[in-house]
Parts: sequence; structure tokens; C-alpha cells
Amino acid sequence: MTSYNRFPLACLVGTLSINALAQDQTAETPPEQNKPTAMIEEVFVTASKRTESVQEVSAAVSAFSDELLKANNIDGFEQLADITPGLVSRNDREGNDISIRGIGKAFGGTSPVAYHINGFFVDSTEPFYDIQTIEVIRGPSGTVYGRNATAGAIDVKWQRPVDHWEVGGDLLAASYDNRRVRSFINVPVADGINTRFAGLWEEQTGYLDNELADGDEEPESFTRYFYRGMIEGYVNENLRLALHAIKNNKRTKAHMVASPSISTRQSERYREFGVAPMPLDLLKVRSQQYQDFGPVDDKSSRVVTDLTWSLEDLWLLGNIDVDLIGGVERRRLHRYNDLDGTEVQIVETDNYINGVGRNAELRFTSQNTSGIDWIFGLFWYRDDNHQDRFVVARTKQNLGQLFFAPINLPGGAGSRIFDAYVVTKDLNQNTKNEAAFLNVRANLRDMVSTLPEIELFAGIRYNRDEFRLLVERDTASAQDAQTGQPNPPFVVSDQSFDAPGESTARTGEIGGKWFYSDEGMIYGKYATGYKPGTAQILTSGELNQVDPEFLNMIEFGWKTALFDNRSLTLNVSAFDYSYEDLQVSKIVVTGIELNNAGAASIQGVEAELQWAPLPNLLAHFSFGWLDAKFEEFCGRDDELENQQTQPGCDSDQPHNFKGARMSDAPEFTFGALLRYTHPLERFGMLTGVVKFAWSDDYQRRPYDNPIDTVDAHHKTDIRLNWNSPTDTYRVGIFVENLEDHDDIFTHHFSQPDPGNYSLIAPQPPRTAGLIIEANW
Repeated sequence: MTSYNRFPLACLVGTLSINALAQDQTAETPPEQNKPTAMIEEVFVTASKRTESVQEVSAAVSAFSDELLKANNIDGFEQLADITPGLVSRNDREGNDISIRGIGKAFGGTSPVAYHINGFFVDSTEPFYDIQTIEVIRGPSGTVYGRNATAGAIDVKWQRPVDHWEVGGDLLAASYDNRRVRSFINVPVADGINTRFAGLWEEQTGYLDNELADGDEEPESFTRYFYRGMIEGYVNENLRLALHAIKNNKRTKAHMVASPSISTRQSERYREFGVAPMPLDLLKVRSQQYQDFGPVDDKSSRVVTDLTWSLEDLWLLGNIDVDLIGGVERRRLHRYNDLDGTEVQIVETDNYINGVGRNAELRFTSQNTSGIDWIFGLFWYRDDNHQDRFVVARTKQNLGQLFFAPINLPGGAGSRIFDAYVVTKDLNQNTKNEAAFLNVRANLRDMVSTLPEIELFAGIRYNRDEFRLLVERDTASAQDAQTGQPNPPFVVSDQSFDAPGESTARTGEIGGKWFYSDEGMIYGKYATGYKPGTAQILTSGELNQVDPEFLNMIEFGWKTALFDNRSLTLNVSAFDYSYEDLQVSKIVVTGIELNNAGAASIQGVEAELQWAPLPNLLAHFSFGWLDAKFEEFCGRDDELENQQTQPGCDSDQPHNFKGARMSDAPEFTFGALLRYTHPLERFGMLTGVVKFAWSDDYQRRPYDNPIDTVDAHHKTDIRLNWNSPTDTYRVGIFVENLEDHDDIFTHHFSQPDPGNYSLIAPQPPRTAGLIIEANW
């Protein structure tokens, strides 16, 4: 039996072995029996790096509790996007490949969403489990979250240790051979020192059917686990120390395989390349790459320390909290991708990545009652990433066209089928950032009791970024695919690089909010955002410098709770963005090329409503309207042949995309979550849940091409949960994607020859399953 199979057994045995101890602990204070309530619980968040009610934050924030996540089997952003306005997931189950308000990650670029776990800035993510809250902050958060927060920020907070024993876990069995075991245990160590540990093991087969593979070797079939721990202690009532660490491992038996479009499967070019006839079914592929590479591992680990020190009665400063958080994150992974989905090597990649990131933040936060509060902070970041990669691409054209250079193969070879190779040894991307920020807010009523309760705020952040691209060797070559000549392949370029760069920017916000009643607030603000530039190697051997991107935003919002028992809460926001030098990407023959779009504008309205009309019924609704378009953007869509130069553009970037919709920006979205609870008296309770999400059509790429359109679609999940009278046990059954939409892919990959393309990241088809949970 392998270690992968022992892990779930160990989790389960560990959970059961301390059952008796946990029951002894809970027997002293038996929990109150489940009782439905019509009151919507107030949620507290740290979106502004202060703890405050989500109804009082001057930003569009969605907050989700651990109970909501567990009750709806939400373990990644894909499901979270169904009920979050403005959030679009590209079906990367636990990855940070998401967009907010039409602003997302360009292929080969960095994410514009600043992702944090327990307040620590991270590059890799993890499944949601044993979570206290998830906060999704929409809109630029350039003051307190800084770099790469042009779209917004996300902070996932683990459950913190408590001063009594707790233990629990769950088992899941579902379609596609999905098996999952999760468990946690909370252990008080000594007076003021507590620990909490959690673990997960899961396996699942992929959604695509590879006709050349066995069932457990379907694309993206995986086995994964993580284990983590947190220890928290109080030296005294003013000083808190904590250490949290996690180790992730995901083994994929066959990595990513793209699905050729229906037109590509029928194309003459595929026949010329030697591809056997393929079924006209997007869920069927024919890949042999997994036989060459076998299973691959994606590993990451993180160790973080943080402290909070409350200082009282300081001269001139009064009471302040000092927060220091810092840590290190390591990543090591092997990824290979079959981007044509056939047994022929048309576009395939192989990458080895090894990186380490370190960052730290020091904050001073006032805790006074004078009416003026402030936060001053310093941020430090380093990331060192090494990569070896190999790319092969088959195309029909001459060698000069292939690498964008006036070079042809010897012997007068013209329009023939060529195999192009790009080999990069030790591509080192080194990134540095330092920042200082200050945020000040003033409450007029706290300063003068006769004034209205109006709060004014302003913040500024200075960012300094450096990047350096070091490449030991980058070689591009090609040979005739039919004759295999020349052998070795003809070398087009062979060079090394050392490309440094730097950028600085000031970001910030200014605004105010008016508490017109105990339960109502209106706010308005102006904010700016910034994402640093970067550099990359083009297949022509040239260096491509990508400029930083900047945005300005105006946002107004209204938050209120209605009725004496807070049985309805409503949050509405309206915004207008002006974007400059938005980083966009396109896929060329043997790689990804980043460019800057001149300007874009984004306007929209978002609303979230929670309503408890009956003691047993709770409803959550979300709505979004978004108009995200380019105002200035000249580019080239390599899916199109013979592009004529349009007014305002040049021959290198001939197409004028002014007025084109930005990618991942549906005009309308709607989500609903309905939960009805039926008491069974001494037998506990039954809870029925329906989740519905609808999205308007949107574009996969920013080139206004009909082949990029993701059609409007909707998805319905239903589940039925039984809870024991004391909430010790829960049993649930569920069906997700009731409509069984299995033809929705969220990524588009252009193959080397215009008109041929593949689709990536299918939406999960209909799945059904059972989950059993116990907590003591």
C-alpha cells in the first residue's frame, strides 16, 4: 500500500481514536440543540487591515463563513464564483486564476488579485477546509494590499486554535471516482497556548476521455493531500505569537490535455499533420504524452510567523497595535501540456519550475477613541523563480515565417510542414518589491458630538519594484517534419539574456462614508491601482519589455440592514474604471507573448442581498452588470489570416480592437442560494439547499473573435443535509450541475496555424455524491 493510500486511513483513525476524549470534553457543556433563526448574523472582516463589520467597510466585500462553505461543498473559487458578483473563475479548481470585474490574469503574466492566507501574501493556493472566513474584496486595493491588487484582494483565514478540545472530519464519495477525507483536531497545550491541525486527502479522475489511456490515467486525474498546523500563544494579555505551516502535494497521473475544437478536428491541416480521425465530441481526446512523462508532482510548502503586540499610553501616539507577519513559501513542480489533444506532437510543452518567495509586513495601527485612526505599514517581498522548459510546435509555413525572421532552410524549402523546438535552460525570474503605506480616517461625530456620523478617509502607498530576467541559454531550432532534415535541427537562435528593469508608483484612495442610521451607510471613494511591468523572451529571440498597468476608480456604495431583527441585508455598489496599459497576452507558435493595451474603461453595478423571510428560510442573491471595453488597443489576432492594417494601427499590430469586450467579463450575472431547514424535533433537522448561477456570454480572449465566445449558461446544484440534534453528525447528498452542461470551456489556445485552436478547462459535468461529517 502506498503512502497516498495510507493517508486517509491515518486521518480517519486519528479522528476516531480521540473520540472518547472529545466526548468527555463536550459532555461538560452540551451544545444547544439546533434552532433555526430569522436573524442574519453580523460578519466581521479585516478588509481594511482592521476588524470591522462587513456592513461598515467602505468597499465592495463578500464574506463567507466556514458553515456556508461546508454546507455547500465549496472548496475552491470555481464554486465560490457562483454566488459572488463580479467574480469569474477559469475552472482552475483551487488556483488563483480568477478575474474580478473583468480584470484577470493574462497568460504568462501575474495575477491582478492579491491573494492572502491568514494575512500573508502567497503565490500558491490550497483547498478550502477548516476555514474561519473568506473575504473577497472587489476593486483596487492599492493602499493596504499594494502590488498586484488592481482587480482586488482575497484573504482566506484558517480557523484559529481555541482553548478546548475539538475534533472532526468528513468523508466524501462522488462521481468520477472522487474520494476525499478531511479531518482536524484542536489541542490546548497549556494555559494560553493552543494548537490546531488539519489534513486532507483526495483523488479523482479527470473529466476528459483520453481514448488512448486507461480510466485512472485520464487527463488531470489526480491524487493530492495537504497537512497543516497552527500554534498560537499569549505571552501576556498584550502580546500574541503564532506560527502556521502547511505542506501541499498534488500528483497528477496525466497532466493537462486540451480539446481540439470541432472545426479543428475536421480540418485539412490536422490530416496533413498525420492526425487520425477524431470523434466530434469535445470531451474525447487522443493524447500519448502521459506515456512519455508519467505522473508529475506539484509541491509547495509555507511557514509563516506573526505577532500582535498591544502598546498602551505611548507619548503622542496613545494606544497602538504592532503587527508583524513574515514567512517563506517554496514551490517545486513539473508540468507538461498537450495543447493539441492528439497523438501527434503539434503543440506540447514540458516545464520544470523551482521557486521560493519571501515577504514580510510590519504595521502600526492606532487604537484610540479620539476620532482619528491611522495605519502605517512597511512591506517587503522577494521572489526567485527558476524554470527549464521545452516546447515543440508543428506548423506549415517557411522557416522565416516560423520565427519571424528572414531565414529559410537550405535547399529552397518553402511552404512545408516543420517541427519547431524551443529549449530554455534556467530561466530565472527575480522579483523584488518594497512599499510603505499610510491610511488615516477621521470620524466627525467622535471628534464633535453634534456633527453627523461621517467618516473621512485617505491613504497612500509608495511602491518600488525591480525585476530581472536571467536566461542561461535559449535555443530555437526547426526541421522538416516529413524528412527529419536537417538533423540535428537548423538552429535559428542561440543566446542568453540578462534583462533588469524597475518601476515605481504611488497608489492610494480618498473618500468618505455617512452612517445615516444605526443600520445604514453610504460611501464614496476614489482609488488607484498598479501592477508592475515585466520582461519575457519572444520566439524571435528578442526581449519583450512589458509596461506597468495603472487604473483609476470611482465607486459609490450603499449598505443597509432592514427590520428590527436584521432579517434582510443589502449591499449595492456602482463603479467606473479608467485603465491604462492593461497587460494582455496572445499565444504565438512556440510561446506566449504579453502586450499592453493602450486604454480600457469599465463600468458596472453589483448587488448582494441576504434575506430571512421565515425562521426556517434563508436566501442569498447576487447580481452584477458589467460593461468592460477597450478604448485604445492595436494588436494582432493570429487566428486570422491576411489582416489588413486598420486606421490608427501599424503593420506589426494591424487590428484596431477599440470597442471590443475585455475577456472574462460577462455583461450580466446572477446567483441565488436558497436554504430551507425543517426541524425533526429529537431527530435533528433536514436542510435543503438549492444554488443557481447564471452568466451572460463572454469572451475567452480580448480579440473580439466569435470563436472566443463562451455562450450564456446556467448551473444548478441541489443538496439535502441531515444534522443530528446536537450538530455532532451531518449526512448530505448532492447533485451539482444538474443541467449537465459539459461543453463549456473557459480557456482558448491558438494552435500555430490560423483557424486551428483548442479549448482548455472544461466546466465539471453533472456530478453526484455523498458526504458524512462528524464533529466533537
